Amino acid sequence: MGVELSHRGVNSVLNMTDLGPKTEGLTTFFQPILDLEEWKVCGVEALARLEDGGSAYPLIAQAQQDGWYDKLELPLLEMAMRESESLPADLFCTLNISGTSVFSDRLEECLRAHTERRWGLEILENSERVWEIESFRQRIKELGCLLLIDDAGDGNSDEVRIRYMLPSIVKLDRLLLIRAQHSDTDRMRLESLISEARSSGAFLLAEGVETSCQLDFALELGCEYAQGFYFSEAVAAHNIPAKIQELEDRLWMDAQ
Repeated sequence: MGVELSHRGVNSVLNMTDLGPKTEGLTTFFQPILDLEEWKVCGVEALARLEDGGSAYPLIAQAQQDGWYDKLELPLLEMAMRESESLPADLFCTLNISGTSVFSDRLEECLRAHTERRWGLEILENSERVWEIESFRQRIKELGCLLLIDDAGDGNSDEVRIRYMLPSIVKLDRLLLIRAQHSDTDRMRLESLISEARSSGAFLLAEGVETSCQLDFALELGCEYAQGFYFSEAVAAHNIPAKIQELEDRLWMDAQ
């Protein structure tokens, strides 16, 4: 499915009101995040999906293109928090968010209503730079969330963002990880990002791991965390416990 989606298509999924879009027709799936030191699932990333499990990316891309994604973002975050309530309480959950929405009062209210788990905020790679960096850091501290840089190596998710935002976790871009295995130039760029992350005290998460070779590369780089189809696709919240058991049984068998 391409990113071209007509306004009629958008409105068939989202009902627009004076308060902004309602997320009818959308749901949240969760993709496990693996701790590579403990070899167990430690968290999940919340991802917007259509109710049939299809990608919501075309709709989100259309909203960004037409300039009303800011009205969609917080309803999606609220939905993810509601749908995460049935997840195991020991899992942290990360939410994709723009830098400006971090300062939203509505976000703070949502987090206060959902204190059952640790939350992480993933600053999107296409998010505009945050110039009031001290205010940003203080805001993250007040919210009590982990801060993650999403897709490091793509868009505005670069060394500058890592250096000044001081994230807890830097998520290494999937395509950069693939290219770095075959290109000296991309390997140098990857090592630059890793060096900045380590200087900032951040952990590393390899995104989009799909093969055992990619997992070995993530381990070679010293990544503490990983996620991707090699471990699990994103699934509905009620399927997460079974998926975790299946994954951990398989990893234990592979280790024998």
